[in-house]
Amino acid sequence: MEPTSACSSVSTRIAHAPLIALEKQPVRESPEERMCRIFRSKIILRAADLDGVDISIAQTTNDLEAAFRLVHDTYVSEGYMDPQPGRVRLSVHNSMPEATVFIVKFRGEVVAAMSILPDSFAGMPLDALYRDDIVSLRRCGRRIAEIGQFAVKAGYTSDNPTVALALMSAVFDYGRRVLRLDDCLVTVHPKHSLFYRSLFFMEQIGGEKQYASVKGNRAVLLRADLLAFSNRCRTVYANTVPEKDLPAFMARCLRAVTGGAARAQKVTGMSAQRLIYFFERLTCVFSSVEPAVVERIRALYSSDKPSEHIRTQAPVANGNIRYSWPVLTLTLQYAGCYRDASSAHASEFQTVVRDLTANPADDRAALSRRYGDQTRHSEAPAERRGPAPASCECHRW
Repeated sequence: MEPTSACSSVSTRIAHAPLIALEKQPVRESPEERMCRIFRSKIILRAADLDGVDISIAQTTNDLEAAFRLVHDTYVSEGYMDPQPGRVRLSVHNSMPEATVFIVKFRGEVVAAMSILPDSFAGMPLDALYRDDIVSLRRCGRRIAEIGQFAVKAGYTSDNPTVALALMSAVFDYGRRVLRLDDCLVTVHPKHSLFYRSLFFMEQIGGEKQYASVKGNRAVLLRADLLAFSNRCRTVYANTVPEKDLPAFMARCLRAVTGGAARAQKVTGMSAQRLIYFFERLTCVFSSVEPAVVERIRALYSSDKPSEHIRTQAPVANGNIRYSWPVLTLTLQYAGCYRDASSAHASEFQTVVRDLTANPADDRAALSRRYGDQTRHSEAPAERRGPAPASCECHRW
């Protein structure tokens, strides 16, 4: 009887095996995904926290100075820099027309600030440490910018980072809709990395290093694909409770942005007069920059429309210029009408302008023959460009 009993037991297990295999198995999450999910679960989003809060772009000298001073004081208190005579922290990258400073005001006082610094001929602050890590993004023609100079006044921080989320919401929206960015990059201390990875789905693309500009403190480089961020939000926050719904909270933050119509166009806070005030009188930033670069920056503000400036990419590591969006781009707006002509060298740019002026009837084919494949690239919205090609090196991550 014992063998029969054993056979029956085996038969029973075999009979039920297919049924068990057909049951839907839960998707196993990685340790990183689990850690981010737990972090998100601890965040409580309250609409009441936005009462009396105004989010705007700094467009006056007073607002810009208040923002730069807040960054200076915060960095000094955190041990990221030594006190400076002018009590402001800014870099040459803030002098670019597309550089934008977002501020949060509470009862008329600037209590938080964050800057978005698009890539330009001067590069970005992170190039000092992570230039090699973003070569692939530039080669793929991705429109990139660095988010930095983030500071919140003491007393307005808590375990619930409402102010930080409000600022990031405004910066992401402006970068995606107005600047048409593909990626936002940020260098942060490793202890703050989880906040950005969990809530904004950033990925680490640069290893931990010592950052000289913050007194040798540790830093890591994170990247946010803005299109992927929107898609990921819809997936992660589907059917979530209101106090955990980050996309809904971000939408409320955007409604709190003063001058909402201004978000549909580029806003330039800098001017020729403010260049002198911030970079020559209040600080000595320009004295540490090559004279040719300073003159090129000043030239950007010589017209009444500083936002229409010569925008070029920085050289790659081997010293050769990688022409891509929007480097040496001649965008055909209407038949025989060109805009946004730019070049990696002033002499090349002058040649292009002379040819366009002398031959306004030139078509795109003629320009392509004269200047090469660079003129065949056109400025396309981020939604239409989409992600970089699968063969592109920037997908090695």
